[in-house]
Amino acid sequence: AYFDSLNFSNKIKVPALFSCGLDDKVSNPKSTFALFNHLNCDKRMQLYPNEGNDAGKDKQNSANIEFYKEVFELNGN
Repeated sequence: AYFDSLNFSNKIKVPALFSCGLDDKVSNPKSTFALFNHLNCDKRMQLYPNEGNDAGKDKQNSANIEFYKEVFELNGN
């Protein structure tokens, strides 16, 4: 069954990193932006203008690691 994540967006308080392929033919990017815009937490979005549903691929893994390091104040020492 389908449910809209906007229904619980007010409960999300943890930092969030989104990735969005603007050329996504499977899941319309508007839904990603809708949730992103409703969040009241530390949030960031990686945009991939020319990619689709699998946006970011290997590039996103590096972005995820850097985000976690920043959020958890990990400096590699």
